Amino acid sequence: MNLSSEDQLQEQQREKASLAQAELARVLAHKLFRKSQVLQRLLAFLVEAELLGQTVTEILLATSVFGLAEAEFHPYTNAHVRVNTSLLRRRLVAYYHEAASAKVRFHLPQGSFRLRIDVLNLSQERWRRAYAQARLLSTSWYVDELELALQRIAAVVAEQPGFAPAYALRSQIHMTIGSHGGPPREQVAPAREAAERAMELAPDSWESLTAAGNVAGLFDWDWTRAELLYGRAEAIPGNEVVADPWYQAAQVAIDRIDPCLTKMRQALWEYPLPPRGLQKVYGAMLYLARRWDEAEAEMTQTTQLYPDDFVAWYWLGMQAMALGNRAKAIHCMARSIAVTRGRLPGALLQVAQDFLTSGKLPVTRDIPGSASECVKFFVGAVTRRPEPAIDALERAMEAGNVLAAVYLRAPMQDYLHDSPRYLALFDRMGIPRPRKS
Repeated sequence: MNLSSEDQLQEQQREKASLAQAELARVLAHKLFRKSQVLQRLLAFLVEAELLGQTVTEILLATSVFGLAEAEFHPYTNAHVRVNTSLLRRRLVAYYHEAASAKVRFHLPQGSFRLRIDVLNLSQERWRRAYAQARLLSTSWYVDELELALQRIAAVVAEQPGFAPAYALRSQIHMTIGSHGGPPREQVAPAREAAERAMELAPDSWESLTAAGNVAGLFDWDWTRAELLYGRAEAIPGNEVVADPWYQAAQVAIDRIDPCLTKMRQALWEYPLPPRGLQKVYGAMLYLARRWDEAEAEMTQTTQLYPDDFVAWYWLGMQAMALGNRAKAIHCMARSIAVTRGRLPGALLQVAQDFLTSGKLPVTRDIPGSASECVKFFVGAVTRRPEPAIDALERAMEAGNVLAAVYLRAPMQDYLHDSPRYLALFDRMGIPRPRKS
């Protein structure tokens, strides 16, 4: 017998409810939950509410789960609901870390009280796994790993052509390749096209809005539109906007480093397992804010967490140079070079290290506007020669390198603050001029 589309939908909903109830029984029997009556009541309520399509609010949880009187409950002074939902969120992450093969998953997005129930089939498992792998690879600054990420994204969109987050991530990856590989200009069109496709598919998702904001700000220098898009993205419960590297770069560009740091610190506290990209960039943002002691402590911690990450060592070396500690800068560069295993970032850092130790600058194969321009900034800062550094900054801007704004505001450029030509670059990009320290 052929079922109508409405009958099929109802059958799918009944099957989902049956699977969800079975999964709920398994979760509540697990050691992470069986001794906590509070978490058991909370999870059971959220599962039932989601299956019924009921809107869940903090006040509803306070009264229905925790037995608090609505007239006496004030969310701003009583964090009872938020504390327990945060604990539930962490416990669910820990549970599914163990139950990796579960076909039904409960997920409580960050900043949301609505439980998500995911029922996976084999096809969904395949493309979701590919997407998760792409997200992991996208935090790399190595071009070969970023290209692997793009391959995973291609596999995702082949099976799920309407999955907007995959296109948003593709846009982010192209931006990263352009800033850390080269030539940057070749990555502008695919990054823009992917962001536009994400917006076509899901114009109200935080992933799409963030990707569009990145393009508006870092490619088009339309900061008003970028801030509007970012604001919409950040208003969506469960968003991860602050972990996006190009959102972070845009905040540097418009001189909103301190507010961004506040958001990053809050996210690092809230995430059960903070994204690697967020953890390793937090110290760098402190450095860009000239908060030297905090930056030193945070970046040192990051090198301990990720000793094989050249980025952590690179930023710690830049901090040492800013504070005039050449010996430490050379040590950090050596560590950074060692972990790159001969790949492009290490070759560029080797040039900078050779210059520090010998004063000689070897001839390198440059790609205009690419990461190779960093050597020019570095040499200019050490020798206090502004013209080569400003030339390099101009080339990065003209090539569409999305790190150009970060280069402009880096502490190593502080010696340029009296240069009219340097200050004109801020006017050209439409961003505030640097504040004199």
